[in-house]
Amino acid sequence: MLSHTGTLWQYLGSFVFYTLATVGVIYGVYWYTRKNAGAAAAVAAAKAEEGQIKLELESTLALEPNKNLYVVRNGVERFLLVTSAEGTQLLSRLDNVPAPVEEVVAEPVVDLPLAPKPWYATEPPPAIIQRKIGFGERFVQSVQWLVASRTK
Repeated sequence: MLSHTGTLWQYLGSFVFYTLATVGVIYGVYWYTRKNAGAAAAVAAAKAEEGQIKLELESTLALEPNKNLYVVRNGVERFLLVTSAEGTQLLSRLDNVPAPVEEVVAEPVVDLPLAPKPWYATEPPPAIIQRKIGFGERFVQSVQWLVASRTK
């Protein structure tokens, strides 16, 4: 084993430190991915809407316990499909009917009077206003600061 008691405590201390550091890094990655998962989903949805044609289910009819009849729309084309335990079959192509147009209703714009600012509220000059930076940029800045402090 180890010859001195001091080296045992050093070994245990370094083991605990590195274990906690590893758990901290894993938690940081988990937190970062959870925080930015919504943005990734929004980007994927925007890409899907740009150029790809979506399939829409218009109606369904249950024929038997394991048989269903579906009307599926792909743009302006419509298809009649049947599914069963054996598989899916295309029964026929239906007449083209234009897709229903969703009506976009604009929200009314209401101009409310601005509340007066309290006497103690001051706005910083435009040069001081900073944008909100993310975790990655803060990490890079801290590494740059650390390297700059070590090189002096």
